[in-house]
Amino acid sequence: YRSALVRKDIGSLQRLISERYYDNGATTDTTRDDYGTDELPELFELMAQHTDQIKYDVTVKNVEIKEDIAWVDYEFKYAYQYKVGDSPTWDAGLDVNRLELESEDGEWKIVSGL
Repeated sequence: YRSALVRKDIGSLQRLISERYYDNGATTDTTRDDYGTDELPELFELMAQHTDQIKYDVTVKNVEIKEDIAWVDYEFKYAYQYKVGDSPTWDAGLDVNRLELESEDGEWKIVSGL
C-alpha cells in the first residue's frame, strides 16, 4: 500500500482494495463524507494529478488477526508536494490509522481505513 501510494500507482492501489470497501470518512454523525469502491478511482486520480511528489512513511504498531479478518494499526508520516498557481508547496503531518482487511480468495484486501 505504501509503495503504491508513493509511486501514485493507481492500478496497484485498486488491486489491494476489496469490492466491498466502505469508509465513513472518520465521522459518524453524517454520511456526506462516506465513500466506497465507486468513489475511490476518482479520489486516486485526483491524488495522482494534483500531487507532484508524495512521501509516506509507515510504522506498524499492532496487527490483530481473527480468522479471515485483520486489523492493522499504524502511524504514518506524510508529505506531499503540489502547486498553488506556479509555486510548489508542501503539506506534511503525522497521524495514526487502522486498516481493516479481509481474506478474499487467499489474498488480503482492504475493506476500510484508507
